[in-house]
Amino acid sequence: MNSIIQKLREDWKAKFVSLLLAGIFWIYVQELQYDTVSLSVPIEYIHQPENLFWKSDPPRFVKIVVKGKKEDTKFPTSNLKAVVDLTEAKIGMHGYNIQFDRKQIPDKITLGNFDNVVKIDFDRGVRKEVWVKPLIQGEVPEGYKLGRIVINPNRIIVEGPARTLDDIRTINTRPIVISDLKETFTFHTQIASENQIKMLNAADIQVTITVYKQDTTNERLVDNIKIDMLGKDPALNVLLSSNTVKAYVRGDGEYLKKIDPSQFHAFINLDGTRFIAKTMNILPFDYEPDIIVNIKFLYKDKKVEILELIPATISVRFSVKPEFLKRAEEGAVKEGKPPGEIPADENPNQKNQGNPPL
Repeated sequence: MNSIIQKLREDWKAKFVSLLLAGIFWIYVQELQYDTVSLSVPIEYIHQPENLFWKSDPPRFVKIVVKGKKEDTKFPTSNLKAVVDLTEAKIGMHGYNIQFDRKQIPDKITLGNFDNVVKIDFDRGVRKEVWVKPLIQGEVPEGYKLGRIVINPNRIIVEGPARTLDDIRTINTRPIVISDLKETFTFHTQIASENQIKMLNAADIQVTITVYKQDTTNERLVDNIKIDMLGKDPALNVLLSSNTVKAYVRGDGEYLKKIDPSQFHAFINLDGTRFIAKTMNILPFDYEPDIIVNIKFLYKDKKVEILELIPATISVRFSVKPEFLKRAEEGAVKEGKPPGEIPADENPNQKNQGNPPL
């Protein structure tokens, strides 16, 4: 026994170094059999409250690191997912836990630590009525003319983030291609949904586009057709960029000679704009560009087709009649609120001042 111990003591430093190197080499060899893999796992957001919307798009992936033997790390990853439950979500920037089920990866794989909190900035949701604007792409074939465009409905209720909708007056449809169009056609489309905006009160939007070949013998331009204003708030004065329109019409040549402007009803719908006495503001905007002009031929027994309207849209400027403004100011004084001193959160139209003149 003593001889064995004696032999171990001989050159013990060299033996120790050899043993240490052997251990390091063994560990190195073992490590070569293992691999560390970084995975980008998609995040699924669930139970988001209907009245909350992203202010900006949240992260789509979370980085998760796993470790194991090389052959074990080559497992399928296409079905992996992380989950963020937004049941308790609220307005503003807050952190929400990222949940990853350990059962999604093999037992022999080690799951490393990962950033399991995602910060999301939520905005409140609002509903708003906006004008629909068709997005027309292309040009009609040579020899044909693009005429009147009728949109039904021409205003819709949309829902989305307050910050996004505050400044929106109109919303585009999905692209409508007219390159091969040689006749009047009705397209069924929807809005080009952006920034989480969704349409609420219509399944689809019908856009009727008039395309025609000019035939001067059976067509005529009728001018000086007065524009009527429907749904105007009695408290408002209205200034139009044009008070009349011209209609290019088609029908029996002899009958067209007798047509006069009184046989048409041209109109715009203004029932979405109101004077709010409480805040003394015109909402939603005191200036509305590109309002579509509608027109009807009043005699249904006569076949007259309205091919084109000039102008097809007009701009409208609203102002409050002095007597209504005075009443609102007197009412504010009675309530102990100085005229014009309206809190910012009650004055959403304040930013709409200074619009370009008509």
